[in-house]
Amino acid sequence: MTDRLRSCSTAMTCRNGVGMIQEEYGLGDIIEMKKEHPCRKSKYWKITRMGADIKVKCEGCGAVVMFPRYMFDKKIKRIIQKAEEEA
Repeated sequence: MTDRLRSCSTAMTCRNGVGMIQEEYGLGDIIEMKKEHPCRKSKYWKITRMGADIKVKCEGCGAVVMFPRYMFDKKIKRIIQKAEEEA
């Protein structure tokens, strides 16, 4: 089982774009996940916390979900809008 987990993390860093985004995401970005939220009001999420875990908020109903970073990297589809950076 440990070898399987180790190979998955290696595959995630080695694959070039097969279901994974190449862009970097950041705090405040609006993103789209591979599966839509059950509320069906919006398929977009806003990143509200970043660290070892990533917290996202549904733009439709306001539900908050927290993912470990490795799981978030698998579930993200694309970045819709980058957050405005302060100069």
